Amino acid sequence: MSAAHTRDNAGKLLQQTSGVEINGNGNTSAFVAANVASELGIVLAADASERSEALSSQSQILSSDSAYMRKASAVSTDSVSHRDIQTYVVASGESVNDIARKFGVKSDTIRWANDLGSSEGVSAGDELVILPVDGVLHTVASGDTADSLADKYEANATQIIRFNDAEINGLSSGQKIVIPGGVKPAPEPSFNPATSNFANSFVPMYGQGSVTVAHYTDYANSSGYARGWCTDWAYYRSAQLGNTVGSNWGNAISWTAHAQAAGYYVGGQPKVGAVVYWPGRNHVGVVEEVSSDGSMIKYSDMNGLAGWGNAAQTVNWVPASSYLYIY
Repeated sequence: MSAAHTRDNAGKLLQQTSGVEINGNGNTSAFVAANVASELGIVLAADASERSEALSSQSQILSSDSAYMRKASAVSTDSVSHRDIQTYVVASGESVNDIARKFGVKSDTIRWANDLGSSEGVSAGDELVILPVDGVLHTVASGDTADSLADKYEANATQIIRFNDAEINGLSSGQKIVIPGGVKPAPEPSFNPATSNFANSFVPMYGQGSVTVAHYTDYANSSGYARGWCTDWAYYRSAQLGNTVGSNWGNAISWTAHAQAAGYYVGGQPKVGAVVYWPGRNHVGVVEEVSSDGSMIKYSDMNGLAGWGNAAQTVNWVPASSYLYIY
């Protein structure tokens, strides 16, 4: 009996018994034909099985290709990624704002990517890094993750992964990536706090009867604030008391604006765990206690009550109306 005749008989038998058509054009027909041949004791079962495996292999390749094509087709042809970072040579008479308008990004995006100060200009011939979207250019450091970078730059972790093609291999140390929509944290003051009027003025201006606290010494810094500054203490202690605030709001003087933009309460009503803000001054602390009538508080801070390098808490009550509160 010929192989073709045997396969025809197997197909006819299957159609009669199950109603499934065997046409030789897909995996189902090949697999079922093999099973039927096996049940009939036909030696050509191996032939059908081999054909099935070949078809299955082809199907897997096509499935893989189609999955890739589906992913690619989901991305608009005019979309951009980290590969679209470019350099630009400044023309005579151009400003940062001019260049920002030319490329459709904010001036801050250009300044951040090129380490330019807020008032620093550019000169003809300067070579600038231009990001394809608004955001921050970041060099990946050991331990960086999409989540930690999203937290640091007020961005979206999923967008960071997708924009930098990190879905499979993740982020590599030393790699330059774009943080879409990211905001660069404001730097802490660069002066020496131990000798500055800023630090020295804190004890007489804000000093109350106080007691130093020790638990900060065991604190593993995970925020965007420099260790030992009032902002880092406020971030740490407020979270410990149930009020988690932004991890990269910059200098203390900018906290109320960042908090309002992020939907936090900013006002004159204190509560335990709220950030204490000194209006018009670059200092924050944390509410430790509130009097029963809400008119007085006890607070803790870093560098203010007990001098530079010390976290402390007031012993005496102080008027709540002297401060603003963030929570």
